[in-house]
Amino acid sequence: MTKSFDEEIRSAARHLDERTARAEQAYAVLEKEGQALKRADVQYRCPNRRGCILATVYRTSEGVLIHTNPYKFSPSVNTQSSNESGRARSTVDGDRHWKARTFFLDQGMNIQVTCDHLTARVRTNKQIEQDLKARKKVVIIHG
Repeated sequence: MTKSFDEEIRSAARHLDERTARAEQAYAVLEKEGQALKRADVQYRCPNRRGCILATVYRTSEGVLIHTNPYKFSPSVNTQSSNESGRARSTVDGDRHWKARTFFLDQGMNIQVTCDHLTARVRTNKQIEQDLKARKKVVIIHG
């Protein structure tokens, strides 16, 4: 007997959740050991004089791991660029302080890199793979 469409979707979602958990665990180990920046293959940074880290990318045996840092939007940008259910799910305060995210590159189409100074710039999977191939250690993302 074949699985129903709903069963297939539930199975795929469980697999995705498990993979995300493995990504989060791998990054937690890097953080705990104080190796998160030292081991990064690519760092995406904002052009602000502080050079905020927007995302870090790592080659692993399971695939390319990406960690995006937490950020906040101004109230007006936040209202314009998100909805209430998204804010409830993806922020630490239910409003404008967005959570860090950790995942494998093959889990998403593109990544959004954002900080308090730079609003939502997209980096495509292809661009990330090119940055890795070119061995770029730091990439400045301009607004």
